[in-house]
Amino acid sequence: MESSDTIELLPIPVSPRRAASQALTFRAWIATFGGVEAATQAAVNAILGASLDDPPSEVRRLWLLYQRVYTRQELEGLVTGTFAARGLVR
Repeated sequence: MESSDTIELLPIPVSPRRAASQALTFRAWIATFGGVEAATQAAVNAILGASLDDPPSEVRRLWLLYQRVYTRQELEGLVTGTFAARGLVR
């Protein structure tokens, strides 16, 4: 793999019940931010803004890992792919 390659990150698999709950939450985010693109940017900024000073959680640990491993473009793909997997975008 060359450094210019982009990795397609697939959404994290979750149970149908969790997916439905996430869809409701994500739909509200999209409405709050005024659209999919703005919500995507807000989610990626949250991932990139996580720090060791944040309260410990699995999400924070995952976000800190993502910061070190993936590019912004890859994270944007992950977020939009997650929105699509929850039926919120085509």
